[in-house]
Amino acid sequence: MIYKDIELSDKPLFEGYCNIVPNELSDYVFTTLFMWKDTYNIKYTIFKDWLVMRMALPMEKEIFLMPKGKGDIKEVMNFIEQQSKDMDIPFRIFAVSAVEKQVIEESMSQRYSITPCRDYFDYVYSVKDLISLSGKKYHGKKNHLNTFMANEGISYESISSENLDQVVQAEEEWCKKHDCGKGETELKSEKIAIFRALENFDKLGLTGGILKISGKIAGFTFAEPVSGDTVLIHIEKADPDTKGAYTAINQVFLEKQWQHMSYVNREEDLGLEGLRKAKESYHPVKMIEKYGCELKDKI
Repeated sequence: MIYKDIELSDKPLFEGYCNIVPNELSDYVFTTLFMWKDTYNIKYTIFKDWLVMRMALPMEKEIFLMPKGKGDIKEVMNFIEQQSKDMDIPFRIFAVSAVEKQVIEESMSQRYSITPCRDYFDYVYSVKDLISLSGKKYHGKKNHLNTFMANEGISYESISSENLDQVVQAEEEWCKKHDCGKGETELKSEKIAIFRALENFDKLGLTGGILKISGKIAGFTFAEPVSGDTVLIHIEKADPDTKGAYTAINQVFLEKQWQHMSYVNREEDLGLEGLRKAKESYHPVKMIEKYGCELKDKI
């Protein structure tokens, strides 16, 4: 079976398969897969009426993503089992949704073990809450926002072809401060992913925002709608030396671009303590659960 690299031209194909059943997981948004295809060595093939994807998490053997399509779920699961044997890797499927978990358990519970992957749950927030930052629980965030807004010469711009080069330069400067270019680091991989998205910004259907202080970028972000009421934030960057910059780009971007949405998905924390603390501090209204699927020890 031949597995292909993901190309921009595959966008309609992926969206056709991944949206047969309404998808909440950030993992199956085409931009996410396209941005991170090199970092996670994501490849795909078509098996009958199913899109089958495989990837490699850092420091681990290859695993499969949950197949997307229609038809006999048992048949495609058997296909992935055989592919795993042929590749001499354990059978594992990552990023199984709660709905898909139920489908597997209803028809194949004796064969597969499904467990939650807490480090990869998506955080979902109320757009209204993150714009208003009202109440005691957001008191600290509101103070950070006010500190940033006290700077002179603050301006906001939507990302466009006219300022795209400025965003590229801002990412370069951010990386210099964080030593992104040293070795095969997560920050270096993120830089590659960001540049791929920026190079294909309009074709991916992205919307972005820039916050400036006296003409210099203090933060930038970009996102896309993933349903009628939810926007997915792909990237958010801010100057670490400017107090309140992260809070400000988060709040202003939602206020300027996404007031009409109900929810914002800010993706997972990857099990990183600092990132988890930061995401929890914005008080998610729900978590989108993801599961891993493996063969049971005795079948």
